[in-house]
Amino acid sequence: MFFNFHTHKTCENALVSAGENPGCFCWSLEKHPWYLPEKFISPDETFYEQLSAATALGEIGLDRLRGPDLSIQREYLKNFLSAAQRCGKPVVIHAVRCDSELDFELSRFSGRVLIHGFCGGNKRLKEHLQYNRFVSFAPGGWKHCLETLEENGLQNIGLETDDADLNIEDVYLQAETETGISGWESCCADNFIRFIRGM
Repeated sequence: MFFNFHTHKTCENALVSAGENPGCFCWSLEKHPWYLPEKFISPDETFYEQLSAATALGEIGLDRLRGPDLSIQREYLKNFLSAAQRCGKPVVIHAVRCDSELDFELSRFSGRVLIHGFCGGNKRLKEHLQYNRFVSFAPGGWKHCLETLEENGLQNIGLETDDADLNIEDVYLQAETETGISGWESCCADNFIRFIRGM
C-alpha cells in the first residue's frame, strides 16, 4: 500500500492537510505559517475542537522567506506545539531557512514530528533522524541526501505529493529508481502507521 505522508488533496491512504475537516479519515489541521495574522492571536475554542477531531496538527512551522515576522511565527509555533502536546497529536512541520529556530522550538516538544517536503542535504537529514523525527520527501527531494539514506535506510522516511497533481505510486517508483534503494513501499507504510499511531 502506497501511503502519502502529506497532501492537500482528499485521497485514501494519505494524511490530508486542511484548514478544517475535509471529510476523510486521516487529516491534519493546517495552520500554515504563510497565512498567519501579522499579530499573535491566541487560538480559540474552535481551534481546540478541530484539533481534537484531527489526526495531527499541521502543517505548522517557520518560514524566513514568507509570512508574518519570524517572531510572530515563533510565537504561534510555540503555542501550536503546546496545544499538540496537551492533545497528544503529532505535528507536521513546514520549515524554510529556520533550522536553529525550529530546533529550539521543537526541543520542548516530546511528541511525534514530521518534517514535510524535505529538500536539504545529508547533514540536516541526519540531524532530523537523530532527533527521531520523521522526514517526508516530495519528488526529487531525496537527491541531496543519498548518502544518509544509504547509511541509515528508510527508518522514519516518507514520500508525499504536497499540492502537486501527482499519483503517489509514481513518486514511490521514482524514489526507488533514483535512489537505488528498494523497499520504499513497505518501509514507508510502517513509518506512516508509526507516525499516525505512535507505535
